[in-house]
Amino acid sequence: MLSGDDHVRREVEPWRDATPAERLAALAALCRDAIAWLAPLTPEQLERATAPDPLPDDAWPILAALRGAR
Repeated sequence: MLSGDDHVRREVEPWRDATPAERLAALAALCRDAIAWLAPLTPEQLERATAPDPLPDDAWPILAALRGAR
């Protein structure tokens, strides 16, 4: 399952005791991986790979309600 509190806890557990330097190193490694993955793409492939996923129409009212609840 990819939602709910249990999923979030499992995802963050490895980072609970990590230092800021360890977290930064992990982020840098992920960035290097992303650059290596994106580098060989053609401009058209790169545009498709980096385009944001469109939100379904029914998501907009939900987001507006959440924003209004602040």
